[in-house]
Amino acid sequence: MDERFCRAIKTRALVGARYRGGPARVLEIYLHGRTREDVETVLAYQREGSSHSGISSGWKTFVVSELSEVEVLDATSMHVRPDYDPEFTTFVHVHCGVKASDKGADPVG
Repeated sequence: MDERFCRAIKTRALVGARYRGGPARVLEIYLHGRTREDVETVLAYQREGSSHSGISSGWKTFVVSELSEVEVLDATSMHVRPDYDPEFTTFVHVHCGVKASDKGADPVG
């Protein structure tokens, strides 16, 4: 398990990373866990950067093993996005995550 994601969630720090060798992205990490297929994954809101899909911002899941140059940044995001769903059904085990009721920065895990 990659502890950097839980640390970023706890501090609401933004994360910089590349996905599948693509361009750099800036992410708000909301959930870190495992899928039904037992794949370590994060649910994040992409704030900056481009993607293979052509959609540069929005909710996305990322397979942790396909992220590179992961860096917990000094910048933070203190507000929980109103459309965040902590019951995201792709995860069967959550290592850590942001509670939906948190409008400040009180993550779980």
